[in-house]
Amino acid sequence: MTKDEVLDNFFLKSIKRFIDNSTTGGIVLFSSAAVAIVLANSPLSEWYFNLWHVKFPLCVIEILSPTQSLNELTTKAKGYFQHGVQSCWIVLPTMSNIYVYSSPSEYDIFRATETLVDSKLNISFPLVEVFK
Repeated sequence: MTKDEVLDNFFLKSIKRFIDNSTTGGIVLFSSAAVAIVLANSPLSEWYFNLWHVKFPLCVIEILSPTQSLNELTTKAKGYFQHGVQSCWIVLPTMSNIYVYSSPSEYDIFRATETLVDSKLNISFPLVEVFK
């Protein structure tokens, strides 16, 4: 066995022993509670409490494959909004475009030379690196 294989084997056996140990559940529960108490009483408390009110998923990204039609993906995008998605991106690799849907009927098209702006998620980035 190589040195890396020995280390991997040792690491995996250590994890298995930890999981198989009957006190593991208690350790995980206690650790989780301790982290929650620390976060709730720290400068990160606002972030921690807001975390519980986030609706997931915020965004879905679909990439058009050669076996799919654009109509199929736009139909799926409309369905995502019914489940609470705030934004849906449909990537067309062959055209170097991304359709950013902000609702089932509203979308913007961004080309490879442009900066994608998603106002629902409050993010933007240049697409030049995406379509290299």
